[in-house]
Amino acid sequence: MGLPGFPLGSLVATPPAVTESDASVTFRLRDTEESRKIWDFKFILDFKVVLEKDKLRLELNLENTGNKEIIFTTALHTYFRVDDVTASRVSGLTGLQFVDKTISGTPTLPETRDKVELTGWTDRVYLGPAPPLTVEGVSGGRVELTSSGLPDAVVWNPWKEKAGEMSDLGGEVWPSFLCVEAGQCVQPIHVQAGQNWSAVHTIQYTQN
Repeated sequence: MGLPGFPLGSLVATPPAVTESDASVTFRLRDTEESRKIWDFKFILDFKVVLEKDKLRLELNLENTGNKEIIFTTALHTYFRVDDVTASRVSGLTGLQFVDKTISGTPTLPETRDKVELTGWTDRVYLGPAPPLTVEGVSGGRVELTSSGLPDAVVWNPWKEKAGEMSDLGGEVWPSFLCVEAGQCVQPIHVQAGQNWSAVHTIQYTQN
């Protein structure tokens, strides 16, 4: 859910909570008079980050506090450090349809590979619900991704030329990361007045 330009004063965090098994913090974003000039909805959005012993859990909850329906798309921008993006693999996408944004007209195509490899500029939205995914080639091991309420999966790397055109990235870093995001990117989410929407995404790292 991209909400650029929101005043910093509208974002607050709860004190961290620590138990024997995990630690967590919740960030809250709520509408303000200024925010409604950009995105004219009333809402409370909670983003909870839970650090468990062997995984990271990200929880989203949107409460529609206004009197009209909220319609939006969203994605979690999760970038993974890899030893070599050309040697990395993503498994679990077999059989899904994907929207290829690198091709004019953004066609929808089927994924037939058991393990998806990147050989150039890649910008794909795999239409879910996606099963658990595994990203191989992450520095020192692999990560396993599961989601609830975020059915789609984005696989992205801009490659050298396009990375060099991005002021916040640079052409030298593209070989060392792979973006695999959970989201709902094509079919919008609808949240009626007075209702809630929630989603959970987990990232579990396993060392080689």
